[in-house]
Amino acid sequence: MRGAAKYTFSVGLAVLLLVGFWRIFRGIDVAEIWDALRHASLAGLALATALNLAQNVPRIWRWQVLLSPVRKGIGFRPMFGAVIIGYMTTFLVPGRLGELVRPALLSGSERVPLGPAVGSVVADRLVDGLTLVALFAVAVFVQPLEGAAAASGAVMRGVAAVLLAVVVGGLIALLALHTWRDRIEVWLGARSRVVAWIGRTALAFTRGMEALHRPRLLVLVLFHSVVCWLLIAAGTWIGIRACGVELSFNSTLVLLPLLALGIAIPTPGNVGGYHVVMAVTLRDWYGADPAVAVGAGILIQYVMIMLPYLVLGPVLMVVEGVSWRHLLELGRQVRGLGAAADGAAAADPVKTPGAMEGTRP
Repeated sequence: MRGAAKYTFSVGLAVLLLVGFWRIFRGIDVAEIWDALRHASLAGLALATALNLAQNVPRIWRWQVLLSPVRKGIGFRPMFGAVIIGYMTTFLVPGRLGELVRPALLSGSERVPLGPAVGSVVADRLVDGLTLVALFAVAVFVQPLEGAAAASGAVMRGVAAVLLAVVVGGLIALLALHTWRDRIEVWLGARSRVVAWIGRTALAFTRGMEALHRPRLLVLVLFHSVVCWLLIAAGTWIGIRACGVELSFNSTLVLLPLLALGIAIPTPGNVGGYHVVMAVTLRDWYGADPAVAVGAGILIQYVMIMLPYLVLGPVLMVVEGVSWRHLLELGRQVRGLGAAADGAAAADPVKTPGAMEGTRP
């Protein structure tokens, strides 16, 4: 019943987004949208897709650095498979399940303890947020804003400052939890079941953040993160221009946080969020033709972003011997991380059926 409720909520959210999208753009002829799709540059979209897929290289290097205090020498291939299958799961299953599948796959194949594996993904996402907000701040503070966005310059600068403070504060809080983990674990022993579960889950997440305490590793993590997001920004910028919208690279950096929030909405197939944000901002902020703005949202989300993972993901599942049943089981195992004490389930690798199971002693 709980799973059905979550799926119903996700579907309802997608329907609301699409209804809102229809109301905003209901005056556009479908033929105009089709014409905008047909006139998009295939070469530009291909380059944008390649850049967006290439961002996984620095992303995986960053993940290797984050896990290096726990397990050195993890190969590129198992991490690549875990990342691609994780993205594919996120795009197909509501609830961002891919964020749990990714560390669980690596835990099972490389015998990495589950807590640090999940914690490294939490650190990964926090550094993503920090980098994204930092690039946004650079865009709104350093360069003049364009189009209608310029009228909201003061508001955007305020938002950038607040977001930067929130992300940095969250990162500091988790690092503090990691530092005082033993004391907190003792304190949780006398708390209620719910409080203990929440606390132990948070502590388990911090087990993958050791790299952020080490200056050399922290510099590497931040460097890979900046490269990763600059590739995403370049791919998005080229993709938008390939769809016929004249936009500067600086304006793309302004759009990125909104687009990231759009794609994070947990709807089936990620329907609604990203292309609604893309179409509305391109039309209202940068004066793009409404039909071209809609076409850009559709092509960039479904062709540039999702299609490569929906093609590569099933191939890698066959190669690695992973089934959908296994992926859902992995998600359930990770969700139970806070049920045991910090040193128990968090310290054990996940049990992964099939070919992905323990390749290391």
